[in-house]
Amino acid sequence: MTDELDKPTPIHDAMVAYVHQACGDDPFMQRFVPPRPNVVGTVAFTEDGRPIDAKSTILELQRTTKYEVQPPEWEVPVDNGRGNIVGFIDLCVDVYRSWHQLLPRDDNRLQWETRDDETRVCFEIKPEIPSIGALLRQINKYRHYQTGPSEWVVVAASDRYAGVLQSQGIHLVVPRANPPGQQEVLPL
Repeated sequence: MTDELDKPTPIHDAMVAYVHQACGDDPFMQRFVPPRPNVVGTVAFTEDGRPIDAKSTILELQRTTKYEVQPPEWEVPVDNGRGNIVGFIDLCVDVYRSWHQLLPRDDNRLQWETRDDETRVCFEIKPEIPSIGALLRQINKYRHYQTGPSEWVVVAASDRYAGVLQSQGIHLVVPRANPPGQQEVLPL
């Protein structure tokens, strides 16, 4: 089944290739999955070494150790869980983050623990958006079958539907053109 907005064109493929290249740039990807903040704080301790107000304070103490962007995957199938493919996401990139966080142990003493997460960034490339409703139906259908945390990004030639996309939790990237003869660049 092909979604009503997915018509293969050379412009579409060029935009996907362009986004593929941009995904290798951490500042571009950090727009959608920011690194964990490097928060340094202080904790007051009692004489026996127990933190005061541990639950509210300790969560602020963390150090980012890794931010890793995996290679992009093109035309990722979306499966309905019964083996039927309901569509294809133009481009997906997995972002892995890990950090150290200072947490209370059972005895309420402090201990550094390593935490991590992975977020999938899903890009839908639309040289034109003839129907915002059709685009939202397509993305919501894919979201329905996705597992795990994800961020959705529409790459389009116009910001005409920026407010609608933002209200639905979808990022928008509009490539800007350089002077004639220079390669287009995505705004970073």
